[in-house]
Amino acid sequence: MKGYPINRVVSELIGFNFTGNVVPRSWYEVITRENGKAYPLAILILAETVYWYRPTEVKNEHKNGEAQFAKKFSADKWQISYRALADKFCVSKGQIKTAIKRLESLGIIDCEFRNIHVAGQILNNVLFIGLNVEMFKSITSSQGEEAEKTDTVISEKPNRSLKKSI
Repeated sequence: MKGYPINRVVSELIGFNFTGNVVPRSWYEVITRENGKAYPLAILILAETVYWYRPTEVKNEHKNGEAQFAKKFSADKWQISYRALADKFCVSKGQIKTAIKRLESLGIIDCEFRNIHVAGQILNNVLFIGLNVEMFKSITSSQGEEAEKTDTVISEKPNRSLKKSI
C-alpha cells in the first residue's frame, strides 16, 4: 500500500496506546435522525456502550500464556444512569433519553429497567443497556467498504501511518 511520508506529529504518535471509544465511519450513515442527518449524540452513546462491552484482557500466569478475558461490569448487562451519561457528554437527560430511544428503534441496543439491591437498599428503575451484537457487526462491517471510497483513512492498528486508496 502506498502511503505518504510521515511528519513529526505522525511520527510521535507511532506506538501511542489509544484507549477509550472508537467511532467507525459507517455509523454516521446508519445512525441518523429521522431527517437522515447523522445523530452524533446517539453515535457517542453507542461508542460508550461498545467500549463497556469490549473485553478486558486478564493476565493469568497459570494458563501458559493463553489470553483470558473478562467484562468490565458485574451484571449481565451494562448499568448506567441517564444522569451519568448526560454529565459525561455535557447534555441534558432528555437529550440522552431521546438518543437512547433512537438507538433502540434501530435495534442496536436494548434497555431494561430493573429494581436492584445495593448495600441493603432497593434502587428502583435502574437502567441496564444491552448491545445487539449482530446489529453492531452489521453496521460496523461496512466500514471497510466505506474506507475504500475515501482519500484518507486512519489505520486502527498501531505503528501504521495514514494511507491513501488506490
